[in-house]
Amino acid sequence: MDIVWREAIERYSVEPAPPELHLTHSLLNSFGPSAFSEMEMLDDPASAQAWMDSVLREWRARHPGTTVPPITAKTGTIRSVKQLRADVRGLLGDAPPSAEALSAPLQVSWNAGRFELLPQGAGANWLRSAVSSELLLAQEHDLLRRLKVCRNPACLVVFYDRSKSGTRVWHDMARCGTPQHVREWRRRQRTPDSR
Repeated sequence: MDIVWREAIERYSVEPAPPELHLTHSLLNSFGPSAFSEMEMLDDPASAQAWMDSVLREWRARHPGTTVPPITAKTGTIRSVKQLRADVRGLLGDAPPSAEALSAPLQVSWNAGRFELLPQGAGANWLRSAVSSELLLAQEHDLLRRLKVCRNPACLVVFYDRSKSGTRVWHDMARCGTPQHVREWRRRQRTPDSR
């Protein structure tokens, strides 16, 4: 069973987002945050190729009958995929990308009695188009607001907030939330006029 796309997410003890966001969630967690810097999946061509092959197989499985071009992990492609990841992270964070950053061609198609958005292009451009289609559909189904970046600046893992209120801010309360609360409490204790 091919699980590299899931490993990008689950290695941080995070449950994958709904299927409509699998590619995007895997892309966002393919990085190695400072607390997990050895975990970057797009630094060398072999691991980048394994990740790309895995996400493409998963995409094909969720979109039967659609054409998914192979993507080769060349230096320029890896750089473009990392830029896409940064652009989508910016969308979820405090530094939204430019309007052009996530623009991508999509084709609307009628398939088996329903409309589909089909990504266009090749290589990293196809990946940008596929991620853009996931983001568009997730926004329309009110899923996008639940895809969040952990508020711990040393972590920044992306998680899907399944809480009823939709107000989680830490990917893992024990690893990120509690230590952050302790740091804030200690800082307030050192500051005499904080009471």
